[in-house]
This record gives sequence, structure tokens and C-alpha cells, in this order.
Amino acid sequence: MSRKLMVILALCMGVVGCSGQQLTRSTAQRILRENMAEGQFGNEITLEVHTQTGWSMEIARAQGNNVDFETLKRSIQPELDFLNHLVDAGVLQKAPDTFIYCNPEPDCKEQNKYFNFSVVPSKDVEAHLQGMNIQGVRSEYGTVVVARPSAPTITGITQEGNDATVEFTYGYVPTQIYTRLSQLTKDDFARCSPSPGTSSNPPSYCYSRANWLSETDIAAKKGNGSLEFRKYDDGWRTVKQPQ
Repeated sequence: MSRKLMVILALCMGVVGCSGQQLTRSTAQRILRENMAEGQFGNEITLEVHTQTGWSMEIARAQGNNVDFETLKRSIQPELDFLNHLVDAGVLQKAPDTFIYCNPEPDCKEQNKYFNFSVVPSKDVEAHLQGMNIQGVRSEYGTVVVARPSAPTITGITQEGNDATVEFTYGYVPTQIYTRLSQLTKDDFARCSPSPGTSSNPPSYCYSRANWLSETDIAAKKGNGSLEFRKYDDGWRTVKQPQ
């Protein structure tokens, strides 16, 4: 056997030999991209939405607040507008209004009225049971997926035989429902002061404004991770991590 042939055979017995056992960056990136598209790896960015607002003259009086009914209604209108915009986006749907117990007097029920909504589950929206509210109605909140991991970049591969560890970074891409939400709620958030605590009685959604990232914020966010790969007879696959 010639010396040249012996050298080739020796190389083919190594990890990166002629049988094609080496895990390349392009192969690892393709597999990662496919897994991310299926939601298997990477952390989603989410935000919470709530499902009720309303007014109560009974509660206001019990707290020593002498506000008149029309002022109380006006103070709640921004909250109601915000929830209706979530309906327009397909995140919530209207549920029956409820009323709390109140003393018998003209317009008593109307002065103690709550507007209820429920979560519309979808690929990007999940409903969570919070309990029963003070009207005895099922209380929910929803989580909305703002952005999903995208565009993984391989930063390093360590391989030993048929096993490899791949380190990578990734960016984020906004979901379609978040893009709709951003357009529908931009006027709502324009009502918020730069710092909600500096204005009197700001709408409650103003306190969650920091979680409503802009598309520029989302584009700037980065994640990183590492995954185990293993070579099978049909090619490389990721190894499922224990839950």
C-alpha cells in the first residue's frame, strides 16, 4: 500500500474524516433555524394584558372620595378605550358587563358597573385563569407573544466523535399581532406621562408601558444559548434537554 493511501485512510478514521461526520456551522445553523421556527428553542418575549375595568360610586364613597359620577366615568374611559383596542387587535373579546351590590337608589347599578372581557386564545395569545372577581365572574389575564427568536448565528462548535456542543446567539422578530397592537395602542400610550408615578391617576396600562417594547427595542435585543447535537444514521439532530 502506498504511503499516500495510508495517509488518506488514517485521516478517514478521525472525527473530521472522509465519512462526513464533522458538524459544520452551516448544518448547525440550518437545524437551529428549523427548530426555532417550530418554537423548540429560544425564549419568547411576552407581555400581560388584563380583562376588566369599571367604576363604583359605592367603593369611592367608602374610601372617602367625594368625586361625582361623571368625573369617575371620565377617569375610566382611557382604560376602556385601551381594552377595546385589544378587542380590535383580536386579543380580547367583549364579555357581559357586571354590577356590584349597591344601595337602592336611582341609577345605582349604572354607577357600579364593570366592563368585562375575555382572552381570545391563538398562536400568539394564551389565557390564564386568575380566579373569581368581586362580581363572581371568572377573572382572566392573557399573555401576548411580542417577539420570537430568529436568525441564529453559530459562535462555536466543540465536537467529540458523534456528539457536539453548539454555542449560538440569536435576535428577535416581532409577531404580527404585536405589530397590530402597536399601531392600535399608540394613542393610548401617548396619554401616559414619561413616568406614570409623576401624574395623578394615570391609566393602569401606563404602568406596564415598559413591557410594551418598540420594534426598535425588539431589534436590539439579543439572546444566546448552547445545545447538544448528535449524529444519527440520517444526519445530525439536536438532543432534547431534560425538562
